[in-house]
Amino acid sequence: MNFNFAGKISSSKSLVNRYLILKQGHPNLNLKWSSDAKDVELLDEALSNFKKETDLYVGQGGTTLRFLAVYLSSQTGKWELKGEKALFKRPQEDLEKTLKQLGASVTVNEDSLVIESKGWSEQNKISVSCVKTSQIATAVVLTALSVKKEIDIELIEYEKASKYFELTINFLKIFGVSLNINDNKLKVLPLKSLSTDFKEIEGDWSSAAFIYSFAVLFGSADILNVSSLSSQPDKLIFEILQKMGVDFEGDVVLKTFNLKPFEIDLKNAPDLFPVLSVLAAFAEGESVLKGAPQLRFKETDRIHEVASLLSQCGYKVVELPDGVSILGCGREVLKHDDFEFDCSKDHRLVMAAFLLKNMGYKIKILGIESINKSFPEFFEIFQRRL
Repeated sequence: MNFNFAGKISSSKSLVNRYLILKQGHPNLNLKWSSDAKDVELLDEALSNFKKETDLYVGQGGTTLRFLAVYLSSQTGKWELKGEKALFKRPQEDLEKTLKQLGASVTVNEDSLVIESKGWSEQNKISVSCVKTSQIATAVVLTALSVKKEIDIELIEYEKASKYFELTINFLKIFGVSLNINDNKLKVLPLKSLSTDFKEIEGDWSSAAFIYSFAVLFGSADILNVSSLSSQPDKLIFEILQKMGVDFEGDVVLKTFNLKPFEIDLKNAPDLFPVLSVLAAFAEGESVLKGAPQLRFKETDRIHEVASLLSQCGYKVVELPDGVSILGCGREVLKHDDFEFDCSKDHRLVMAAFLLKNMGYKIKILGIESINKSFPEFFEIFQRRL
């Protein structure tokens, strides 16, 4: 079985989402980007329609919800942000608290968030928790720059999400915005205009990580629009693959038969957890993936779901509060019964199950279309292996 990929992939949805908020207040910005990811489409559509529509759909996207809600709090109006129930079962207290500090009225329902605002209040000092996510703080910064408002932000437990916020800091540098954090405090000053010499938003490292993982098992991958100098946290995949003894030819990842077990803290790159767990199963010995308790509160409890998936394949898996321990057995396909695995609520589980299925595990993957949330070109790239 051979897999050889060489080419570009869709733009980073994390960076495109940031760009879409900035562009609201700085329409002169004109970066090229390409993404059919559902999260990006929904945010782009909502930002285009919020002045004429009061019901806006955010699907399953936590980023879409947070970025949109914070931006709408700077506008005048009332909106209902509707989405999947699973999204609103995830903790929303930090978002609600931030919106109220900004002067908005907020109600969180079973499948929606209702926000009413007359624009940001004169109070320009707020505190934002970074314990569960840095996206709320990022949304406040981007919105302040978009609507040209000065604001002072105290970042509560900033160190828990510093790597993800660094992505925002480094992205804004290309527009001439300099952010300095002192004692977990940040001042955002309004700029009349933003400009950049950059022409295009780089590829998505989350998608790249899956393609590289597939290449480790089946062939090779040369992704032309991602860089090891990127600020995207998921570029950590390169460091992990090196620890596993993966063969490289320059930046090209090559099929590797004898994978070494590893221990990794995924605090700053939790999205890598599902595919790395599967690679760990194909290593020779015990691997430990830890440091990401927030995985319990994603679209699903990803720690439990991944542990269940691997256990049904016959692997010895110990579920930890913040990750898993997996006893890898090399490329051996373990004895197991045929089983179904439902990925309809979580796009990242599709990637994990797909790797296992292609290695020979008898899995009927249900809900594979959920991959559209973040990686719609998956079907084009892997169509012959579905």
